[in-house]
Amino acid sequence: MRSKRKPPVLYSTRFTLLTLFTGAASLAPQLSSAYSTMNCTGGGSQKWRGDESEEFLISNRSFPSGSADREIIEKAFHSWTAVRGSNFEFHFTGHRNRDAAFRELDGKNEVMYVSPTTLLEVSDDPNVIGVALNRRIGCRLIESDVIFSNELSNETLASTAVHEFGHALGLDHSNDYASMLPVTAVSDLAHPGTDPYKPLPDDRQGLRHLYPSSRTERDVGASKFLSTVTHLEHTSSSYSTFRNMCPGDAIIPIITTLNYGNRSEEFQTRYFAAQVLGAASFRMDEYTTSMGSHRDYTRGLPLTVPYGLSPGVRYNVYQSVDSDRAIEEHDESNNIEVVTRLTVAEVSACPGSYATFSRSIDRDRAESASLQRSLITYEQALAEFKQRVERAAPQLKISEMYAASTGIYIGRVKELTPFRGADEKTIYTHITLDVFETLRGKKVSTIQLRQAGGTIEDESLWIEGAPQLAVGDEIIAIVGRNGRSMIPFVGGEKGVLRIQDTPVGKIVLSPSGKEIVGYNGRSFELARGLVSTPEGHDNALDSDRDRQGRSSSISMEGLMNTVEQKTPLPLVEVIDALKRDLEQKGNLPIPQYEKQPASEIRMREEIRQSG
Repeated sequence: MRSKRKPPVLYSTRFTLLTLFTGAASLAPQLSSAYSTMNCTGGGSQKWRGDESEEFLISNRSFPSGSADREIIEKAFHSWTAVRGSNFEFHFTGHRNRDAAFRELDGKNEVMYVSPTTLLEVSDDPNVIGVALNRRIGCRLIESDVIFSNELSNETLASTAVHEFGHALGLDHSNDYASMLPVTAVSDLAHPGTDPYKPLPDDRQGLRHLYPSSRTERDVGASKFLSTVTHLEHTSSSYSTFRNMCPGDAIIPIITTLNYGNRSEEFQTRYFAAQVLGAASFRMDEYTTSMGSHRDYTRGLPLTVPYGLSPGVRYNVYQSVDSDRAIEEHDESNNIEVVTRLTVAEVSACPGSYATFSRSIDRDRAESASLQRSLITYEQALAEFKQRVERAAPQLKISEMYAASTGIYIGRVKELTPFRGADEKTIYTHITLDVFETLRGKKVSTIQLRQAGGTIEDESLWIEGAPQLAVGDEIIAIVGRNGRSMIPFVGGEKGVLRIQDTPVGKIVLSPSGKEIVGYNGRSFELARGLVSTPEGHDNALDSDRDRQGRSSSISMEGLMNTVEQKTPLPLVEVIDALKRDLEQKGNLPIPQYEKQPASEIRMREEIRQSG
């Protein structure tokens, strides 16, 4: 008698690209290497069999052959396949999709536009612009659907596609300078970097980890973006001008250097001023940079305004990596970047004549006039730096989630009861919450929430984006489509704020685990979580500068230490702030969602035809 094999457990994972929150940037020099892969039960990472995906079907209705949107989608696929040091290859082709309908997890890998309504059904968040829906057996990916809002611009589609296809090949969100960085941590940009089609160092390292090969990639670059632990934004100096400077003055632009390759590199980095590339240039600094593979760092670099610049003319300050072309790079298009701009004052406005000033600088850089100007520049930089950090404090803004919520409750998890849906296969969990206080919705003492996922005997189902709760957890729950969606909280895990006991009382943590430390009337301020400069990195750079005759440098870590760290808000103050925030919104109507049996949850919607 032949025994029947137990059917494989299928897992569904969804990844969304959002533009809801704005995070904060730490300007301390940072080294990063923080790719993340999607884990599977029992250890290991989710990936396609071998080094290639199943064929992706690009909807011809959404992305007609020969259209600009189709070119964007295909370039995003190629951007991952082109990474050297990995053998991975995406397979894709056009697909007619006659009825223009999106069917989740139907055995086909679909790429298409859908309406914002469909994205809301899938993600339960009104700000979603793209989703990757992965299906796996064990650790092997067997299907991935990638859908985008049909309201995206071409520029946003390009960066969003690179991000979502990264999920489709097995990469999770990164916490560092990467295409896989969640947009929830980025201000005004869907993708960080100078090229929306180029996966950044952390992304490339993650791809090489999943699908390794022996091929070497050599590519270093410069960027006008800050590379920090959890956030990315333009450097302020990239869009400002140091005005009316005198020759010999110090300026401190913020610069970022990257190594996209999979081997360590040593190369020349040069800084110079010019009106445009190709015009007369004026050297400002040059030194040798050493970087490990898959690395990037941001730091403040003191530069001296050179002689020979024409007064009143605006000059670009360029960073040029591998300036002597000693590395045989696979891509040299990202080697030069503008890091700031400057203008020089009239001769009469500078202390002494240019000739006298120049001789003084050459004879003794510690001469009083030069030292005094450097001191003034440092004090100005310190004041501006503190203001910039205060303005860029991490924020948590949840008011956009109110309208989609049916209730906001403060309570404790009393019970977690797993059960199977009407199909007798899918595992769900009833979450019973003892309610202490109701901030929005019908006042109740207990509420039961239904969430997909859980464990029954030796079988488990885990849904990406669903908050992992335990009996006894105290939370602030923003409840949305309870009984209709796979996850009952608005925005998934973003709809749960955790309450934590501390020696000084109860405080509240954001969905990312950061302490809430303030409220400005519009949003909550989060703890910065600053990270010190990696040991030895600045020392090596300072040694290079000393060898070239630089008498002093400004420590960005020292600047960071001058910024006051705030203490967490007590729970009662957070609750009061939430109540004020809700009052400012007025009487928001409670949405009416029809409850559906667990077996009848479907994510489908007709798309808007394009082309």
